[in-house]
Amino acid sequence: MLVIGEKSYIICQAEVMCVDNENVDLYATEWYEVDKYTICQYTKLNDMYDDKIWENDFVKFEDVGEEGFEYKEGFDYENVAKVVFRNGRWELDNFGEYNSAVYEEMNDHNELFTTLIHSKVIGNVFDNPGLLEE
Repeated sequence: MLVIGEKSYIICQAEVMCVDNENVDLYATEWYEVDKYTICQYTKLNDMYDDKIWENDFVKFEDVGEEGFEYKEGFDYENVAKVVFRNGRWELDNFGEYNSAVYEEMNDHNELFTTLIHSKVIGNVFDNPGLLEE
C-alpha cells in the first residue's frame, strides 16, 4: 500500500523488471485508491460456496450449543460470528449466540477451520455493520 498525504493506494497491476541477478524492480502500472481502514487479510480459506473468507467477514454456520444448555444440546441451529485475526491466529468473535460449541472449541485450529470451510459468508463489517444485531 502506498500512502500519499491523506490518500491510500494499492497496486492492482505491475511489471517485474530484472535489473541483474540479485536485484528485481517492481513497476506499478495500475493503482487504485482505497480506504486503508477496509483492507483486510485473506484467511486462505473458502466457505462452502467457494467464496473467500476475509478478516472482518460475518459467517453463518451450524452449531449445537455447549454442554449445560440442554434445551439446545443435540439440536443444530445456525449461529453467526465475525472472523478476526487475534493473538497470531484466526478466531471467531461477536457471536450472535454465545451458547456455542464452536466458541468452546476455538483453541483447536482443525475444528475452527472445519467450521469456517462449512460456513457461509453473509457479509462484512464495512458493508453490513449491523448484521449481528439483527
